[in-house]
Amino acid sequence: MVTEHSLIGAMTGDLFALPRATMPTIPRVDGYRFFFFSNERNEPPHVHVASGDRLARLWLETAEVVSAVGFRPSELATLRRLVILNRATFEERWYEYFGRWNRGPRGPRTC
Repeated sequence: MVTEHSLIGAMTGDLFALPRATMPTIPRVDGYRFFFFSNERNEPPHVHVASGDRLARLWLETAEVVSAVGFRPSELATLRRLVILNRATFEERWYEYFGRWNRGPRGPRTC
C-alpha cells in the first residue's frame, strides 16, 4: 500500500513514477501539484502537495500544514494561502472522488 510515510522514505526515487490510480490529481496551481491518495477516504478532507522532491499535506478546512518535507517556511505559507484560495475547488474534487458519505468529523487525526 502506498502511503505518505512510504513516499517520504522513498523521496530519492521519482514521486511521479507511482501509478496515477493511487494519486488522483487536482490541476496544478502556481507550479505546485495538488493531489489525493486514493486510500485516504477515512481521513478529514486534505490535499497533498508536491514540487520537485518536496511533499506536504494540509487539512482543507483549516489549511493547517499536517506534514511537510523539504519546503521552506515561506513556501508553506504560500501553500496555506493557495489552499485557502482554492478550498472550494479542492473540497469539490475531494467529494467527487471519495463520495459525499465522507462528511464525518473534521480535524487532525493521529496516524
